[in-house]
Amino acid sequence: MMEVFGWIEGTPVSIWVRESMWAFPFWLILHAIGMAFLAGGVILLGLRRAGVSDLGKLADFVRFSTVMWAGFWVSLVSGVFLLLAYPAKGMTNPLFGLKFVLLASSVLLLRAALRLPEEQAPQWKARGLAIAAMFAVAGAIFAGRFLAYTHKILLAY
Repeated sequence: MMEVFGWIEGTPVSIWVRESMWAFPFWLILHAIGMAFLAGGVILLGLRRAGVSDLGKLADFVRFSTVMWAGFWVSLVSGVFLLLAYPAKGMTNPLFGLKFVLLASSVLLLRAALRLPEEQAPQWKARGLAIAAMFAVAGAIFAGRFLAYTHKILLAY
């Protein structure tokens, strides 16, 4: 597997992202902005579904899911470029997998909370799912942030 990572790190795109003065910071900033929209959407919808905010109907808040999904796609594309720069560093770190499990969990938990009818659903179930979604997205952010400091394998410098 290290041969594949070494090959990827030798590609022109990987070298460009890693060695360009502006490419890595550009993709990192885009990734942070995308994650802010994704996590912000999960937290906004989660807080509303948990009953913390009563400023409007849940249906009015659900339109923010478009912004949340836009953040997801920006994070995904920028994350691929960041991963291309140092594939061995990311793919050999267990926190990399944990980040994705937590992100997927947050979206699935929030989706389950939003699918419960607001008037008929037991509030404890919707609140529990929403709160779990918010903790999962926070965990994903922490896992992603710690990726920079917990790697054991670094092929390219």
